[in-house]
Amino acid sequence: MSKETKASQKKRRAFERMNKVLARVGMPLELVHILADEDEARRAVRALSHMFHIIGGPVVEDLKEYPLVVDFSKSFDQMVADGEYEFIANHVAPFAWTSDGESSVRRTCVLLQFKNEVASESVDLYMRRRGLRPATSRELLAFGAAYPQLEQQNPIVSLERQYVRAYSNLGVLVLDNTDAVTEREIRAGSWGGGFPSRYCFLACKVKT
Repeated sequence: MSKETKASQKKRRAFERMNKVLARVGMPLELVHILADEDEARRAVRALSHMFHIIGGPVVEDLKEYPLVVDFSKSFDQMVADGEYEFIANHVAPFAWTSDGESSVRRTCVLLQFKNEVASESVDLYMRRRGLRPATSRELLAFGAAYPQLEQQNPIVSLERQYVRAYSNLGVLVLDNTDAVTEREIRAGSWGGGFPSRYCFLACKVKT
């Protein structure tokens, strides 16, 4: 067997570093021979490190399950009324929908909260690795109506992405009734930014 070249050693070490980064969100991968050269490996490591550098590590507490019924026959305005929200930010408009006539659907939801600031991409990957998916904006509003007391503890985020003109970027829907606001509110946050540790993310269990 031929000896490992110096370039191959550097490439292997780059792969090992990349796997360590991915392992922080529970996604160790075997990446041997995927990248063409050392420079490409280094660029990938830097990109992944940037993406995950604010991953908050383990969730703050064990995941509690919340049963939820979502009525897809309701319009956005009807779901807002159900939740008795007092303030809706102007840039929430892209998230609005009309009734699509579908019946009610049962979901099992969990809230994820991380110990430190966390990136939306990292949370998305963390969810999918654990058999979860980001809740949609409809599911978020139904959850807020069913469990209004939870918004008083932490802002709650749906990672369903919509284009928000105010940000000229993708945005996510946020429910908030903490001490930081004066009314129960629905607003948009920026996808791709960092969320402080006080934020929770709504996820739904994926049926198998």
